[in-house]
Amino acid sequence: MTSYQTFLQKLKSGLARHYGEEYRVEIREGKKNNGVVCTGLVIMGKDFNVFPTIYMEDLFRSYTDGTPLCDIMQRVIRLYEHCRPRRNFDEKMIRDFKQVRQKIACKLIGYEKNREQLREIPHLRFLDMALVCYISFTMDGPGSMTALVRQNMCRLWEIREEELFARARENTPRLFPACIRDIRQVLEKWTETSYEEEEDAYMYLLTNQTGQYGAACIVYPWLLQGIAQHLEHNFFILPSSVHETILVPERRGLEGSAFGAIVKEINRTLVEPEEILTDSVYYYDRKKEKILILDNSC
Repeated sequence: MTSYQTFLQKLKSGLARHYGEEYRVEIREGKKNNGVVCTGLVIMGKDFNVFPTIYMEDLFRSYTDGTPLCDIMQRVIRLYEHCRPRRNFDEKMIRDFKQVRQKIACKLIGYEKNREQLREIPHLRFLDMALVCYISFTMDGPGSMTALVRQNMCRLWEIREEELFARARENTPRLFPACIRDIRQVLEKWTETSYEEEEDAYMYLLTNQTGQYGAACIVYPWLLQGIAQHLEHNFFILPSSVHETILVPERRGLEGSAFGAIVKEINRTLVEPEEILTDSVYYYDRKKEKILILDNSC
């Protein structure tokens, strides 16, 4: 069976021949969330300074499952042509806080698995998670580009971390409005099964309108209190990934301890390792207007 490194080199050589001397193709390793190291392929056109990264792990799995290398290469070409930049990025802009301050947002990541990385990243502890900031740039064409805010950027901008997070927490609900859906709508889309006979929703999916880093919606001012008032119940919060959470209204006989194993199972079987937020289960108390972390040890 072809080794991973042989697969990468064959793919790199084929793409280099396809794009010719005007482009350079490189294989790079990148450290992602939760300490996950992924291998990415970068196709660099000489006229651009922004290069999308196409990660290789899923493509290699497809290859080992029998997909021909030529088909894999065509898939990479399509991905690149879809995501390739249409203009250069103004690198001077990122050095000027006045130009980026309206683009700074925040997201939640797990604290313990990212402890080493957080040493050089401004962050706020939030329960057993960390709130970090990033800059969201809209590019020509599909998608967007993000840049994680590091301590050296705060020094460059000559701002305090308090100002950074105040700006991020103000911007994020505006840039990425919250979106809450009855879980039945999601299940109907996935399974093509009608759930109209169910009288009451038993779960809700909370994310933002882009579906990216939507778990941060739980820190939006007044959002959870508004949801609790609408539901007329306290609720459990199950972190299904860094992109979304599941809200379960509290009902008689429903114990939060029952959800701990569910969250762990979802994280181990359904969520990519770099997208896991935490194994914890949380509880929103509408009288205290506070999120509590539950003991999942049992």
